[in-house]
Amino acid sequence: NGCDAFAVKVAYATPRILGAQIAASYAPDTDFCGAILCPSSEGRLYPNYNNVIEVGANYYHTFRNGMTVGVSGTYLTANADGTPAVLAVIDNYQSWNLGANVGFSGFTVGASYKKSNLGRDDVDYDAYDVGATHETGAWGFMVSYGADMNQLTGQDTRAIQGCIDYSFTDKLPLGADFQIGAGVQYVEGDGILSLTPSAPGALSSTRDDESMAVFLETLVSF
Repeated sequence: NGCDAFAVKVAYATPRILGAQIAASYAPDTDFCGAILCPSSEGRLYPNYNNVIEVGANYYHTFRNGMTVGVSGTYLTANADGTPAVLAVIDNYQSWNLGANVGFSGFTVGASYKKSNLGRDDVDYDAYDVGATHETGAWGFMVSYGADMNQLTGQDTRAIQGCIDYSFTDKLPLGADFQIGAGVQYVEGDGILSLTPSAPGALSSTRDDESMAVFLETLVSF
């Protein structure tokens, strides 16, 4: 989460009971150099967060008809600390997210949503994604869409991805698993950050961008 982040964290997760599990973590102090502050401040505005608390819960269950349901959520809060110059820019950090997926007869559909203030006052960061997979025999198919809206930088991005893969598990000895896949991804963004030639280190968000990638992937496991 930045160019300089260090923390000692204590975490605990309960045993899973009736499909449910709860976890929590605490970090007394963490030093952080945010991506927006580092290039323009020359290190003078490094914020510090303390009392970083994160809690999460999840539930997973498989029904008798083979349908699976999973739900999870987390919440994080941290107190901002530092010099008056730092606190003029930084606020207490808060974020939360929710996710869920349902699977049945080879199909799985899932979605997630995240919201944060990015450690700033009156700033919203929202991100979400939805996706679906289908497995039939050795073949697998996936399609997903995601987007985020960042008021701090003025950036909005959207991405869609699809891929197909084939497993050779039944054709290999000793239970080895070999998969090969191919896919395509398209990303477009509004207000993409770029360097300002007249002010070295300064960033501006004045241009839009789009890109497309075709990829191949392999997986080997034993």
